[in-house]
Amino acid sequence: MKNEEVDCIFPFYGDKWYADKQNFSVTRMVVDSPIVAVYKENYTDKTMTRIAIKKQSNYQRIYAKIYYPKSKVVIYDTPQECIKAVKDGEVGATIFSAYRVDQVFNLSKYDDLKTVNLSSSVPLSIATNRSNTTLLSILNKIVLLSDDSEIMRTMMTYSNAKQNFSMSQFVRENANFIIICMSVTFLIVILLCSAQLNHVKKNRAELALAKEDAERANDAKSNFLARMSHDIRTPMNGIMGMTRIAKENVSEPKKVEFALDKIDSASNQLKNLINDVLDMSKLESGKTILSYEPFNINDIITNLRDVFSEAIAEKGIEFEIKKHNIIHEELIGSPLHIQRIIQNIESNAIKYNKPNGSLKIEIEELNAIEDMTRFRFTISDTGIGMSKEFTEHLFEPFSRENDNAGTEYMGTGLGMAITKELLELMNGTISVDSCQGVGTEFVVEIPLDINKNISPEKNEEKVLDNLSGIKILLVEDNEINAEIAKYILNGAGAGIELAKDGKEAVEAFYASKEYYYDLILMDVMMPVMNGYEATRQIRSLDRKDAKEVPIIAMTANAFTKDKQDAIEAGMNEHVAKPLDIKLLLRVISRYKDKISRFR
Repeated sequence: MKNEEVDCIFPFYGDKWYADKQNFSVTRMVVDSPIVAVYKENYTDKTMTRIAIKKQSNYQRIYAKIYYPKSKVVIYDTPQECIKAVKDGEVGATIFSAYRVDQVFNLSKYDDLKTVNLSSSVPLSIATNRSNTTLLSILNKIVLLSDDSEIMRTMMTYSNAKQNFSMSQFVRENANFIIICMSVTFLIVILLCSAQLNHVKKNRAELALAKEDAERANDAKSNFLARMSHDIRTPMNGIMGMTRIAKENVSEPKKVEFALDKIDSASNQLKNLINDVLDMSKLESGKTILSYEPFNINDIITNLRDVFSEAIAEKGIEFEIKKHNIIHEELIGSPLHIQRIIQNIESNAIKYNKPNGSLKIEIEELNAIEDMTRFRFTISDTGIGMSKEFTEHLFEPFSRENDNAGTEYMGTGLGMAITKELLELMNGTISVDSCQGVGTEFVVEIPLDINKNISPEKNEEKVLDNLSGIKILLVEDNEINAEIAKYILNGAGAGIELAKDGKEAVEAFYASKEYYYDLILMDVMMPVMNGYEATRQIRSLDRKDAKEVPIIAMTANAFTKDKQDAIEAGMNEHVAKPLDIKLLLRVISRYKDKISRFR
């Protein structure tokens, strides 16, 4: 492909580092293939201590390094040589994807070898040259729209193609065996053939199980796309329909206000869906990064009380928060993720509660040892409850006890799966006890570090109530987002100048007088020049205000890693879209000493 003799490679192991090294671009995952070990005799702890892998096989090398770091890896030129090394006892085992093993393991001379499914799988994608962005875009759309089960069955058809061998080839490869067989009685030959047939059937059955696992995984992916299609279209239809109603009834303020309220509700539902899907994707790919920062447990308790106060009041729920035995309030951990875990449970406790029901959250500090402690959060409600059968699947993605739950209660079915994944990252635990018609109780335990380096309390800065007199350079390539931001910021009294990409922002700042701009709101993903590069170039300018002007990332990239990237590029803060003017005022208030209005 590097010589442009072919346009793409399939299957390609979807490892971004290796693709970047080869200057390739990789599509979204086409199919997930189980990993199979080929071994001889009995499978024991020593089987995987010496592993054969094919030269230049990236997925075999990475898999062995991750799951068998202490094993000796022996390199061979071809898959057949790897299989032969197992047969000859040079190595204990070799590893292949379930699709690949069926091609290289379908020879009679390997009938004394066995297979076993391992604990992981290989994501297979299509690779193209990085310069061919058009082909990559087309392939991604094809993969997204294709029936994954059909792709998998097609691969099975090709991987199961029969290999024919001549009698002369069989004699050459099994001469000694034939001589021995000719010296034994007909009865023994029949018995051996029968035993051999059973052995082959056993191997085929094991491979069939591996293929069934692949089918189930791909069926799950198809179900995911079907659910997403429904869950995305539902609020989208609401937004489009209510927009039409508002346009057709401009002269009737009550109808317009009703339509706008419904649009706002549907927009929040769509935003929550997108956030959940992105969070789940990050967690499953291992890219979620926990922060490690000081925080006060009382701040989390306050947020748990305030965030859902309107929903609690609207449903008439009796809400109570209790603290027990809290000795250490100053802690170190990932407060946003802790808050997300408890709020996911609290949100469900409100959503599935009965009118005028009750909700109680109890926070208790358990045994503290040296610099570490453990907190228990108990969330109990008097809601509709769950069956015992469903609680066993509660933490699976898209799990809903009733098919109409997503429509009736406006949920994605991802909240509890995200909660479970986050807790595992934190080495925490979660348990649930529920009874239908009675209610549910969740118990969450999270280990945390004790903050023993508490800085003296600072006088709390007064938060700005407007942006009057503040000159802001708004850097945003999307016209609609730019208009929304300008409307919100102008409404708060700010003066706005717009740059449509990072290059324009650098040029505008360079052409301005020193301290002309009080603040820069910088989008990240833009054409020509992205926000990170624009920030670095502004900071490198030879003028005093270039080092001092507050630059705030205003972007849809809202993960911890994105915030770290923004800070590393030279930005001061990170504010996620959609823009929240109250949050923005709090952030800007931290930099009042750098704004001309207050100097």
